[in-house]
Amino acid sequence: MPVHTHWIVFGGSPSSGKTTTLRQLIKLGHKVIPDTARAFVEFELSKGKSLQEIRGNPKEFQPQVAEFFMERERNLSPHEHLFLDYGLPDALSFSTHLELDIEHIIQACQENRYQQVFLFDRLPLERDNVRTEDERELTELDLLIDRTYREMGYEPIRVPPHAIDERVSFILAHLTAEETEESSVLQALATQNA
Repeated sequence: MPVHTHWIVFGGSPSSGKTTTLRQLIKLGHKVIPDTARAFVEFELSKGKSLQEIRGNPKEFQPQVAEFFMERERNLSPHEHLFLDYGLPDALSFSTHLELDIEHIIQACQENRYQQVFLFDRLPLERDNVRTEDERELTELDLLIDRTYREMGYEPIRVPPHAIDERVSFILAHLTAEETEESSVLQALATQNA
Protein backbone atom coordinates (compact mmCIF):
# COMPACT_ATOMS: atom_id res chain seq x y z
CA MET A 1 0.00 0.00 0.00
CA PRO A 2 1.50 3.36 -0.95
CA VAL A 3 2.28 6.04 1.60
CA HIS A 4 0.09 9.10 1.05
CA THR A 5 2.33 12.15 1.14
CA HIS A 6 1.82 15.88 1.42
CA TRP A 7 4.06 16.41 -1.61
CA ILE A 8 3.00 18.52 -4.56
CA VAL A 9 4.88 17.70 -7.73
CA PHE A 10 5.75 20.05 -10.56
CA GLY A 11 6.28 17.86 -13.60
CA GLY A 12 6.69 18.32 -17.32
CA SER A 13 9.37 18.54 -19.94
CA PRO A 14 12.50 20.63 -19.50
CA SER A 15 12.08 24.32 -20.34
CA SER A 16 8.54 24.62 -19.04
CA GLY A 17 9.12 27.06 -16.17
CA LYS A 18 8.94 24.67 -13.21
CA THR A 19 12.10 25.86 -11.50
CA THR A 20 11.30 29.55 -12.02
CA THR A 21 7.83 29.03 -10.53
CA LEU A 22 9.29 27.13 -7.59
CA ARG A 23 11.70 30.00 -6.88
CA GLN A 24 8.68 32.28 -6.58
CA LEU A 25 6.99 29.84 -4.19
CA ILE A 26 10.14 29.83 -2.05
CA LYS A 27 9.80 33.62 -1.75
CA LEU A 28 6.26 33.03 -0.45
CA GLY A 29 7.63 30.74 2.25
CA HIS A 30 6.96 27.32 0.74
CA LYS A 31 9.40 24.44 1.14
CA VAL A 32 10.79 23.25 -2.19
CA ILE A 33 12.88 20.23 -3.14
CA PRO A 34 14.96 21.17 -6.21
CA ASP A 35 15.43 19.21 -9.43
CA THR A 36 17.69 16.27 -8.60
CA ALA A 37 18.93 15.84 -12.18
CA ARG A 38 19.98 19.48 -12.45
CA ALA A 39 21.72 19.33 -9.06
CA PHE A 40 23.57 16.18 -10.15
CA VAL A 41 24.71 17.77 -13.42
CA GLU A 42 25.76 21.03 -11.76
CA PHE A 43 27.71 19.10 -9.11
CA GLU A 44 29.55 17.13 -11.79
CA LEU A 45 30.24 20.34 -13.76
CA SER A 46 31.70 21.91 -10.60
CA LYS A 47 34.18 19.01 -10.44
CA GLY A 48 35.50 20.04 -13.86
CA LYS A 49 33.63 17.54 -16.02
CA SER A 50 32.15 18.73 -19.30
CA LEU A 51 28.46 18.43 -20.13
CA GLN A 52 29.46 15.95 -22.82
CA GLU A 53 31.20 13.76 -20.23
CA ILE A 54 28.18 13.90 -17.93
CA ARG A 55 25.31 13.63 -20.40
CA GLY A 56 27.09 12.35 -23.50
CA ASN A 57 25.56 8.91 -23.17
CA PRO A 58 21.93 9.34 -22.06
CA LYS A 59 21.57 5.59 -21.46
CA GLU A 60 24.28 5.82 -18.78
CA PHE A 61 23.19 9.21 -17.42
CA GLN A 62 19.45 8.54 -16.98
CA PRO A 63 19.77 5.46 -14.71
CA GLN A 64 22.00 7.48 -12.36
CA VAL A 65 19.41 10.27 -12.28
CA ALA A 66 16.57 7.81 -11.66
CA GLU A 67 18.51 6.36 -8.71
CA PHE A 68 18.98 9.86 -7.29
CA PHE A 69 15.23 10.51 -7.63
CA MET A 70 14.37 7.27 -5.83
CA GLU A 71 16.86 7.99 -3.05
CA ARG A 72 15.54 11.55 -2.69
CA GLU A 73 11.97 10.33 -2.12
CA ARG A 74 13.10 7.67 0.36
CA ASN A 75 14.70 10.43 2.45
CA LEU A 76 11.74 12.84 2.49
CA SER A 77 9.12 12.89 5.22
CA PRO A 78 5.69 12.05 3.78
CA HIS A 79 4.16 14.34 6.42
CA GLU A 80 6.04 17.44 5.34
CA HIS A 81 4.31 19.85 2.97
CA LEU A 82 6.73 20.07 0.04
CA PHE A 83 6.81 21.18 -3.56
CA LEU A 84 8.98 18.84 -5.65
CA ASP A 85 10.70 19.86 -8.88
CA TYR A 86 9.88 16.65 -10.79
CA GLY A 87 8.47 13.42 -9.42
CA LEU A 88 9.41 9.81 -10.01
CA PRO A 89 6.95 9.45 -12.93
CA ASP A 90 9.02 12.12 -14.71
CA ALA A 91 12.15 9.95 -14.24
CA LEU A 92 10.10 6.97 -15.43
CA SER A 93 9.11 8.91 -18.55
CA PHE A 94 12.70 9.89 -19.36
CA SER A 95 13.79 6.26 -18.90
CA THR A 96 10.93 4.98 -21.06
CA HIS A 97 11.84 7.52 -23.75
CA LEU A 98 15.36 6.07 -23.82
CA GLU A 99 14.02 2.48 -23.84
CA LEU A 100 15.75 1.62 -20.56
CA ASP A 101 14.78 -0.97 -17.95
CA ILE A 102 11.97 0.62 -15.95
CA GLU A 103 10.58 -2.09 -13.65
CA HIS A 104 12.44 -0.84 -10.56
CA ILE A 105 11.27 2.73 -11.26
CA ILE A 106 7.66 1.57 -11.61
CA GLN A 107 7.96 -0.17 -8.23
CA ALA A 108 9.43 2.97 -6.66
CA CYS A 109 6.59 5.08 -8.14
CA GLN A 110 4.14 2.88 -6.25
CA GLU A 111 5.78 3.39 -2.84
CA ASN A 112 4.47 6.94 -2.37
CA ARG A 113 1.37 8.78 -3.49
CA TYR A 114 1.65 12.51 -4.22
CA GLN A 115 -1.00 14.83 -2.88
CA GLN A 116 -1.21 16.72 -6.13
CA VAL A 117 0.52 16.92 -9.52
CA PHE A 118 0.88 19.99 -11.71
CA LEU A 119 2.22 19.49 -15.23
CA PHE A 120 3.66 22.58 -16.84
CA ASP A 121 2.85 23.42 -20.45
CA ARG A 122 5.96 24.04 -22.50
CA LEU A 123 7.58 27.41 -22.95
CA PRO A 124 10.00 28.33 -25.74
CA LEU A 125 13.23 26.35 -25.33
CA GLU A 126 15.93 28.16 -23.37
CA ARG A 127 19.34 26.58 -23.66
CA ASP A 128 21.52 26.44 -20.57
CA ASN A 129 24.47 24.46 -19.26
CA VAL A 130 22.27 21.47 -18.36
CA ARG A 131 19.64 21.01 -21.09
CA THR A 132 20.52 18.91 -24.13
CA GLU A 133 17.07 18.14 -25.57
CA ASP A 134 15.80 19.61 -28.84
CA GLU A 135 12.25 20.83 -29.65
CA ARG A 136 11.10 17.49 -31.10
CA GLU A 137 12.35 15.58 -28.08
CA LEU A 138 10.75 18.06 -25.65
CA THR A 139 7.37 17.67 -27.40
CA GLU A 140 7.64 13.87 -27.18
CA LEU A 141 8.63 14.03 -23.51
CA ASP A 142 5.76 16.38 -22.67
CA LEU A 143 3.23 13.90 -24.06
CA LEU A 144 4.95 10.92 -22.46
CA ILE A 145 5.14 12.57 -19.03
CA ASP A 146 1.42 13.42 -19.12
CA ARG A 147 0.55 9.86 -20.15
CA THR A 148 2.82 8.34 -17.48
CA TYR A 149 1.27 10.33 -14.63
CA ARG A 150 -2.21 9.35 -15.82
CA GLU A 151 -1.20 5.68 -16.08
CA MET A 152 0.08 5.92 -12.49
CA GLY A 153 -3.42 7.02 -11.41
CA TYR A 154 -2.91 10.78 -11.14
CA GLU A 155 -5.09 13.49 -12.60
CA PRO A 156 -2.51 16.18 -13.27
CA ILE A 157 -3.52 19.80 -13.51
CA ARG A 158 -1.97 21.48 -16.56
CA VAL A 159 -0.33 24.83 -15.82
CA PRO A 160 -0.73 27.17 -18.80
CA PRO A 161 2.27 29.13 -20.16
CA HIS A 162 1.47 32.46 -18.51
CA ALA A 163 3.65 35.02 -16.74
CA ILE A 164 5.26 33.71 -13.55
CA ASP A 165 2.93 35.49 -11.08
CA GLU A 166 -0.10 34.24 -13.03
CA ARG A 167 1.26 30.70 -12.86
CA VAL A 168 1.81 30.99 -9.10
CA SER A 169 -1.73 32.33 -8.62
CA PHE A 170 -3.11 29.51 -10.79
CA ILE A 171 -1.30 26.88 -8.71
CA LEU A 172 -2.28 28.37 -5.36
CA ALA A 173 -5.90 28.57 -6.52
CA HIS A 174 -5.85 24.87 -7.46
CA LEU A 175 -4.26 23.46 -4.32
CA THR A 176 -6.34 21.01 -2.33
CA ALA A 177 -8.16 22.42 0.72
CA GLU A 178 -5.45 21.32 3.18
CA GLU A 179 -2.69 22.97 1.18
CA THR A 180 -4.77 26.10 0.56
CA GLU A 181 -5.08 26.79 4.29
CA GLU A 182 -1.31 26.52 4.83
CA SER A 183 -0.62 28.57 1.69
CA SER A 184 -2.92 31.39 2.88
CA VAL A 185 -1.01 31.61 6.14
CA LEU A 186 2.33 31.69 4.29
CA GLN A 187 1.09 34.37 1.86
CA ALA A 188 -0.11 36.52 4.76
CA LEU A 189 3.27 36.19 6.48
CA ALA A 190 5.12 37.02 3.24
CA THR A 191 2.93 40.12 2.77
CA GLN A 192 3.59 41.27 6.35
CA ASN A 193 7.35 40.80 5.91
CA ALA A 194 7.48 42.61 2.54
